[in-house]
Amino acid sequence: MAIYVDANVFVHLIIESELTENAKKIFYLAEDFLTSPAALEEAIYIGIRLIAAERLGIYRPHELRRYVARHGINFARDYIGELRAFLQEAGIEVVADNTSLEDIISIMRSYNLLPNDALIAATCRKRGIKIIATFNDDFRRVDFLIVIP
Repeated sequence: MAIYVDANVFVHLIIESELTENAKKIFYLAEDFLTSPAALEEAIYIGIRLIAAERLGIYRPHELRRYVARHGINFARDYIGELRAFLQEAGIEVVADNTSLEDIISIMRSYNLLPNDALIAATCRKRGIKIIATFNDDFRRVDFLIVIP
């Protein structure tokens, strides 16, 4: 059975934290993993924000947008490269977020989720994915998903 990998697992794999070891252990649970552009976009954005805060002292989203508009994202090049390499090495399939706006809104309302989490849940439901690897407790409210760890 396939396991969907959420953004925060990727972030904690690449950026050392108290959850890094738990993130690594997830990939011993199965052989079939997948994710979607929604999770990857979120993983890249969160990683860029964390690196900008640590290396550049930039904490606010509008300041980050201004910095990126002027200087680009080279400050996060290594992080993005490690994410791409991990996806390839681990053989994680990237599936389309092919769901409707009505599905997203319905899941937002039914499970009190923010839009991106509802998009991920809707993608899992549409594809018959029942297990999600995430550190986001909000997915525990979704009755058609089993959350690990």
